[in-house]
Amino acid sequence: MRTWIGGQMFLFLLSWAIYQSYWAVFLLGRGVSPQDVGLAVTAGLLARSVSVAVLFPLANRSADLLTILRVLPWLAVACAAVFLPHGSVGLLVVAAVALGMTYPVIQPALETMATLAAARGLLSYGPTRLLGTLGFVVGTFVAGGLLTVWGSEALLWAFIVACVLIGALMLLPTGETAVGGQRSGSGRDWAALFRRRRVVVMLLVMTALHASHAAYYTFGAVRFAELGASPTVVSALLVLAPAAEIVVLWLAPRFELGLSVRLMLVIALVAAAVRWLVLGLAGSLVVAALTQPLHGLTFAIAQVAFVRFLTEQVPPELTGAVQGMVMALALGLGTAVMTAVAGVLWDRSVLVVFAVMAAVALAGLPLLTDRALGRSRGNVPARGR
Repeated sequence: MRTWIGGQMFLFLLSWAIYQSYWAVFLLGRGVSPQDVGLAVTAGLLARSVSVAVLFPLANRSADLLTILRVLPWLAVACAAVFLPHGSVGLLVVAAVALGMTYPVIQPALETMATLAAARGLLSYGPTRLLGTLGFVVGTFVAGGLLTVWGSEALLWAFIVACVLIGALMLLPTGETAVGGQRSGSGRDWAALFRRRRVVVMLLVMTALHASHAAYYTFGAVRFAELGASPTVVSALLVLAPAAEIVVLWLAPRFELGLSVRLMLVIALVAAAVRWLVLGLAGSLVVAALTQPLHGLTFAIAQVAFVRFLTEQVPPELTGAVQGMVMALALGLGTAVMTAVAGVLWDRSVLVVFAVMAAVALAGLPLLTDRALGRSRGNVPARGR
C-alpha cells in the first residue's frame, strides 16, 4: 500500500508541477494577457471547488476510492486535449473549467487513501507524502528543461503524457483492499460533521493559508523571471520550495507528536506572511530566493497538522468529505478569489499583490484560540464523533 500510494503521489505531483507552476507560463507563451490568464486560472479553480466539494464526495458514495482514481486520469487527458488548438479566450475558459472539474480531484482522493492508510498503521504519512514532493521536484526540472529547449507548447504535451502514465499505473494492484474500497458517509453524517466547530475552524484556517499562496502559484515563476532569472534558474528556484518541504516531511515522524496541531498552524501562517512580504519587497533575485525554503513551513508543516487533525477528529467514512471540502475552499474557491485579485493588481504593483497575500495569511491567526482544534490524544489517534 505504501509503495502504491507513494508511487501515485510521485507521478501526480510531477504533473502538478506543470499544472500549478507553469500553466500561466504556457498560457502567456501563447500570447494570452495576464488578465485573461487570471480569468482562465480562476475559472479552473472555481470548477475545482465544485468538483472536489460536491462531485467527489457524491461519487464516492456510489463508487469506491480506487474506482474513482482509475477513471479520473483518463478524463483529465481528454480535457487537457481541449487546450491543443489555439482558440479564443472563451475556449480557453471552457478548457480550464473542464480540466478543473476532473484532474485536481485526483489529489483529495489520493490524500484520503493516504490518511486512511496512516490511520490503519499501513504507512507513515510524512515519508510517503515525501515521494510526492520528490515528484514535484522532478516535474519542475522537467518543465524548466522543456521550456528552455522546446518552448512553452511542450509543457502541455508533458502534462498529457504524465496523466497517461498515472492512468496506466493506477491499474496496478494496491496490495490492500479495505482502504481503496472506502466509500463516503451519508449526507446526514456530512451535515453533522460540518456543524462541529473544530472542523469549521480547520477549514477556515486552511483556506486562509492556501489562498495566500495564490499569487505565488500563478505568478511566482513570472516574478523570478522579472528579477532576472533564466528559465533554468526559475526551475532551480521553484525546486527550493519542495526541497524544504521534503526536509519537513522527512522529519515529521520525529516532531509532529511533540507539537500541537494549533502550534503547527500558527507557525505556518506567520511564516507565510513573512514569505510574501519579503517576496513582494525583494529588489534582487538573491533576496527572493531566500523566501523559497519557507515553503517547508508555509505548506508542509500545515499539511502534517491537517492529516493529524483528520486521524484524531474525523471518522474514516467522512475523511474524504473533509479532504474534498478543504480542497474546495482552500485550494479552490479561496485560491480562485485571490488569483483573480492578483491578476487584476499584478500590472499595477507586485508589492501590493504580495502584501494582500500576507494579510490573508494573518487573517487565520485569530481563529486559533487555545481550544479551537481540541487537544492531541497522544501517540494513538482517536476519532471524535
